[in-house]
Amino acid sequence: MSEVKRVLKVGGLFICSTPNKNITSPFLEKPSNPYHTQEFTLKNFLNLIKTNFKIKGPLHGQILVKRNFLFKLKVAIFTYTPYYKILPFIKKIINYNSKNTLSKNYAKVLSLENLKKGIEPTYIICVAEKTK
Repeated sequence: MSEVKRVLKVGGLFICSTPNKNITSPFLEKPSNPYHTQEFTLKNFLNLIKTNFKIKGPLHGQILVKRNFLFKLKVAIFTYTPYYKILPFIKKIINYNSKNTLSKNYAKVLSLENLKKGIEPTYIICVAEKTK
């Protein structure tokens, strides 16, 4: 965050997102995705952004609306196994083809204000401005 602040000019916009730790890696110390070094809860993400920038407009969240078999399987086992290590094996077993499972209705981006109470986004999206 300090590097973003250093290189961004005053008035510059910082567009960032994070997987919602409550959804993607609950109960885990480290993110389940090996390509992520850190994931944040909504509260922690807000604190980090507000400490360094001014939030512009509402926060947004991406929610998955079409939960295919592979996604359901991931949710069922990710806290018990290193999911990303066994993913290729699972794809081979179920003859996975992304063209058959993804669609334009796979995910939606909504203002967090428009999400129903009790629903958390899978990803949190923010636009912030450097003020000083």
